[in-house]
Amino acid sequence: MEKYKYLADHHKYANNYLYQRSVYLMNLVEHLDNGFLLLKEDSGLSSPVGTLYYEYYTETEILSKSLADKKEKIQCIAGRAIPGLEAIPFGRTQHPEPWDYADNMDTLFFLHNLYKN
Repeated sequence: MEKYKYLADHHKYANNYLYQRSVYLMNLVEHLDNGFLLLKEDSGLSSPVGTLYYEYYTETEILSKSLADKKEKIQCIAGRAIPGLEAIPFGRTQHPEPWDYADNMDTLFFLHNLYKN
């Protein structure tokens, strides 16, 4: 993570990091801090800027069920394939193919139907 330490020089990022760190310290929330990024064990899908949520799982089936239950709230899964779930390889999430639709919405079809009505 050290190669991303330069982020702490960005004032908006630094403000968010310092704010979250203060909240965690004042509320005695268990977390890890490397000086520019906070790590907190949490199953939430969205972490605040300056914080990275993580969680442990012991079996792939448990992870698969958890992700399937949250499917409507997850845009994509990046990483290796998980049985029963579609995954996009690391580094490919921002390089969609023409047939990849955000939130499974065919944008051209949607726009075409707007025009017809």
